[in-house]
Amino acid sequence: MSLRIHRGAKDARRPVVYGATHVWLDHDTFTDGDHPDSSLPVHYGRIYQQHDGELDIVKGADHVTVSWNVFADHDKTILIGNSDSAATAAADRGHLKVTLHHNLFTGLVERAPRVRFGQVDSYDNHFVADSSYGYSYGIGMESRLVAEHNAFTLPASVGVVLVTIPPGPDCRGREEGADGAPGEHTWESSAPGGALSGSAEP
Repeated sequence: MSLRIHRGAKDARRPVVYGATHVWLDHDTFTDGDHPDSSLPVHYGRIYQQHDGELDIVKGADHVTVSWNVFADHDKTILIGNSDSAATAAADRGHLKVTLHHNLFTGLVERAPRVRFGQVDSYDNHFVADSSYGYSYGIGMESRLVAEHNAFTLPASVGVVLVTIPPGPDCRGREEGADGAPGEHTWESSAPGGALSGSAEP
């Protein structure tokens, strides 16, 4: 079980917590280095990405803490659990317990994080986005996420915070907080897909 640094396109490297337990990623900076999305070619009107997330936590990894880091200028930021397949479920179900706290996400587009089969706590993080912002929390197959006291700095053109969750009875949500006080947000899912949107103060 290990933390793997994968070699990607043009020598880009990205950490993958692969089946490891009791891992602490602290005071790191995650970027695309010399190969940001803006330097990639455009095909059919879209950037042709040759890399994926800045951090992946997969294959039954467990008890992972990601704290006091900077995640900068990236599209698909963090992936926790990499598939909805039965084979992945066998390895991930009951694992992927991850805590994200005191991280800065700047210039993100989505997946901060995207979760499948995980149990994630996200608190005291700061999300700073531009007009390309898509969503922060992606909640997928059999996942649970509790978000508390996170801050969002969004441009005026972005009026909602999107949280990806499945619609219908397979997903339960709870939101607490009164008089503008910071609240707790809990989402739980047993099926993939869908989206929920809620207002945010830009």
